[in-house]
Amino acid sequence: MKSTPGNDLLELLPERIRAELRKEDRRYLRRHSSRLRSTLALVNALQVTSILDVGSGGGIFLLLVPPTWRRMAVDSPSNAKLAKKQGLDSLGLDLEDEDFPLEDNSFELVTLLEVIEHIRNKEHVISEIYRVLKPNGILIVTTPDARNPFWWLRDHMFDAPGVGKMVFKLRTGRLPDSLDLHKGRIGENELTDLISSQRFATVGLGRFKIFRPNDDIVLIARKL
Repeated sequence: MKSTPGNDLLELLPERIRAELRKEDRRYLRRHSSRLRSTLALVNALQVTSILDVGSGGGIFLLLVPPTWRRMAVDSPSNAKLAKKQGLDSLGLDLEDEDFPLEDNSFELVTLLEVIEHIRNKEHVISEIYRVLKPNGILIVTTPDARNPFWWLRDHMFDAPGVGKMVFKLRTGRLPDSLDLHKGRIGENELTDLISSQRFATVGLGRFKIFRPNDDIVLIARKL
C-alpha cells in the first residue's frame, strides 16, 4: 500500500479503532501527522504513566499513547461522548468556566494540544490544569504561532461568510462549529507569561510543524 502522511500513526491504533475511525479523524491524522509524531515522541520520552488530555476532541491523541497508562479525556460534552465510544475515560464540560471534576494532584502529565487558541478564559484552564497535576508534573502546550501570517490569513478566511465554511468543509469533511473558531491566538511571549502567571516554570520551548516549518509553538512546563 502506498505510504501517505498519517498511515504510520494509524498503525499505532488498535485494529478495531482503525476499522471504525471516522473520515474526519483520518483527515485530521493526515493534516497534523508531522505535529502529532513530534508530540508523541516528546510524550513517550517522559517517565510518566498517567495523562490528562484537555480539549481532547474524539480522543485520537490519547489512543496513540501506551494503553497501559491511565488516560483521560476532557472536552465539550459532544466530544467527550466520541472519546467514550473509543473506550476512553472522558469528561464533558465547558472549558471556559467549569472546574474539572477531578481530585487535586492526580495526573503526572497534562496535554493541551491546539486548544488554548480556541479558549477566551485561558487563565481558568491553566489554573485547573495546575490543580490536577501532581507536584513536579508536566504540562505540554502546543498552539499555532499568532505571529505567523498563515494563521492570520486562516482565521480571516474562515470568518468570511460562505467561503470560509466551504473551505473548512473541504479540509475536514464537515461544517465548522463554535468550537472550531480561534478565540484568541497567542504568541510565544504571551504564552510563557500566561504559564508563569499560573505558577508553572517553563522548562522547554520549541517549534513543531503543522502546515509550514516552525508554525506551531510547543511549550513544556513543570508544576512548581
